Order: sequence, then C-alpha cells, then structure tokens
Amino acid sequence: MPTPVVPVAPDRGLNVERQKTILLFTADDGSRESRVKRTQKLRMEMVYNNHQKKDFLLTANLATMQPFWNAYYDGATIVQCTHPYTGEVLTGWIDSNLKEKWDMQNLVSFSWIFQEA
Repeated sequence: MPTPVVPVAPDRGLNVERQKTILLFTADDGSRESRVKRTQKLRMEMVYNNHQKKDFLLTANLATMQPFWNAYYDGATIVQCTHPYTGEVLTGWIDSNLKEKWDMQNLVSFSWIFQEA
C-alpha cells in the first residue's frame, strides 16, 4: 500500500518546533552533562486559513482534510507535502486533533500537528 500524501497544501506560515530526545543529568560537581538519544525531529503545526469548504468537508474519497484526518489519525505513517522553505519531503504522522473554525462567508480555517518520524 503506498504511503498517503496530505491532500491539501498548508498555508506558507508554519509554526515549527524542533525537538531532540536527550539524557540530561547534573554531576556531583554541579556541572551539567547531556547525551543526545536521537536526531532532531520537526513538529509542525499545519495551518490552513480561510479555505473553501470543498477543501475540508467529507467527500467520497480522501481528497479533502476531514476524511484524510479521520482515516489516518491512528498513527499511520503519512508523507507530508514538500516543506515550503527547505524543500524536504517529510515522513511522519498526524499528531493532534483537527481544529476547525468556520467563518460567516462559508470559509473554514483549520489546523493540525505533523510529527516527523
């Protein structure tokens, strides 16, 4: 089965958190020591502002965000579209609830968290 690709491209503004898993301890002499347990990973909030409802609402396929999130928010590995600034193609998973906000002009803004694998 091919790795699914996020159906809707995010807006250019991204909120990114870089994280590392480290072992950190303080020695008897008071000095701090640490060891990186894995390489740095990206955690990005994918933000979509003022999109048409056709980009969000349930359809017969997974070409919109709501059915895509419903299908893959159980830890399935996905491929996110190319990072707009670095050009990297990132592999990871959906790591949050899907937040939505509807506007009076029938536009929807939504967001979710992408965690790099």
